[in-house]
Amino acid sequence: MVKYFLDFVQKESCGACVPCRVGTKRGQELLERVLKGEATGEEIALLSEVAKAVAPAARCDLGRMAGKALVYALECCQNEFAAHLAGSCSGTVAPNLGWQAIVG
Repeated sequence: MVKYFLDFVQKESCGACVPCRVGTKRGQELLERVLKGEATGEEIALLSEVAKAVAPAARCDLGRMAGKALVYALECCQNEFAAHLAGSCSGTVAPNLGWQAIVG
């Protein structure tokens, strides 16, 4: 869910501040690597640092919420992140590829 929110933030952000424009993009890229099972423990630590930096530094609520959503996911879903690192996440389901038409 956080991945889709970051996709939305990237599409809707005004891009006026670096934390939102660059921070959420780097968070989006790192999270994508996690979900694909390609990330390392160091990259998850970097994702956490990025999320914690974006949340208080973004100018708008959209950027702040993106950072907070990442922080919350990293804190509350540690088992899922560990499973993705191990390449064995049983909760992974195929996305509904038609969601962009509804949201867009």
